[in-house]
Amino acid sequence: MKDILASLNKKPDNYDAIILCDGSGTIYEKSSGWAAYLFLTTTPSVLKIMKGGMNCGTNNLAEMMPIFQSLWYLRNLNSNQKYRILVLSDSEWMIKCGNGEYAINTDGANQMIWSAIKSIENYWFYKIEWFHVSRNSTKYHKLCHDTANSIRKSIGE
Repeated sequence: MKDILASLNKKPDNYDAIILCDGSGTIYEKSSGWAAYLFLTTTPSVLKIMKGGMNCGTNNLAEMMPIFQSLWYLRNLNSNQKYRILVLSDSEWMIKCGNGEYAINTDGANQMIWSAIKSIENYWFYKIEWFHVSRNSTKYHKLCHDTANSIRKSIGE
């Protein structure tokens, strides 16, 4: 993990947790899948691999679900920790929404999941940094991409 952070000019000491993720979906009526690798910066190995899918859901929803799942897992891992989290994703839309560069549509299709993520961030005092990376730019992103696609396809249309 340290080599990935170094390649992005990120210092491990600035974070408690790193989420590398990807989602796969098309339109709401079709299946979606997601995956994430969750790391704590205090250990070199993967803490948890997150993955899941639904028989409906857009690509944007699939991009956000591993964030929600990882935040929920961290909360249950240590409810007293105020995590500093780095999210690395190839979803430019999600990263720009997370950073406030794009407005989150308050009555849009993804408003509920954004509300959940922002509530977790604010209520539990998490600090989330959102950072865009190229598709499959790390071995973990490639694994996430392949896993998310596999889950989506296994659910079927």
